[in-house]
Amino acid sequence: MRVCSIPRSIRCALWGIVLLLSPATVLAQLEAGTSCGANFESEPGPRTATTSTCEMHRSFPDALDPAIIHQGTGTAASQVSYGVLMARASAVSDGGEASAFSFADVNSGFSVQSADESRLGEEVYVTFGAHRIDARTQREAVVPRPDGDIAFESSFAATTLRYEFDMFTTLSGSTLRWAWSDEALERNGAGTENDMSSHDVTGSLTPMVVPMFLGELASFRLTLSARSDVRGTGHALVDAFQSAYWGGITGVVDAAGRPVDYVVRSPDGADWGRSHIPGVATPVPEPGSGLLLGMGVAMLVIGERRRRTLPEETG
Repeated sequence: MRVCSIPRSIRCALWGIVLLLSPATVLAQLEAGTSCGANFESEPGPRTATTSTCEMHRSFPDALDPAIIHQGTGTAASQVSYGVLMARASAVSDGGEASAFSFADVNSGFSVQSADESRLGEEVYVTFGAHRIDARTQREAVVPRPDGDIAFESSFAATTLRYEFDMFTTLSGSTLRWAWSDEALERNGAGTENDMSSHDVTGSLTPMVVPMFLGELASFRLTLSARSDVRGTGHALVDAFQSAYWGGITGVVDAAGRPVDYVVRSPDGADWGRSHIPGVATPVPEPGSGLLLGMGVAMLVIGERRRRTLPEETG
């Protein structure tokens, strides 16, 4: 399917203008940020291009017995690069409140192009590979002592880890949103026994197919965030410095399901076509298997080729 039926020379000239101007619409940006707090006070860490860290430590007297001194600490760190995002948040308290928040954020863009200029503006279907998030979480909420020397009557420790991918295309109007969260890890504990748990997380976002035009710009944003909160006595940790990884682009087919010989270009020079998952290379389909894959994709999208908005996917 072509964008329009105007003569090839005019169409190519128009798309040439689009390709010339499109990079200017995307200002690639990498940003990391943190925020830490202890017993109602907080301070932000630096928001820098690639890394951010902060620590907030506070000693304070018990509300019931000033002779008892409590401690609260919040620490956070984040780091970001093209294709790899990291975030860590830790909160520890023995009778007050502590919190930590961190995020890693990427704003960028890319276009899928063909060496065959006559295909410029043709509608194709681009498959994004599964992204992956690896993390470790720990929570422990300690029950106050019976003698009541802690100001709070209950304690809780909660953690939240979230990864988001938002994309839109400049001409075809396609949009895609991935949202993966480990909110099931949130834990509030207060009772007769300590609430303690930890586990490792390996989350994968399902591959998705997006309709696009060859040569048009797709803008997108990746965000990884981690938060830990403690009230009373306990600790909470989200360690996603094991990273969230971009899964790359694994295939492109035309409207008939035939594989397209393509190249992925980015205004900021990043190679968004490849996978950044350790040990997972971006596959190069053989003609036979690529054709079968393309036919399968074409069957899935038949009847919706003019639909430009995909529903949100939650992993």
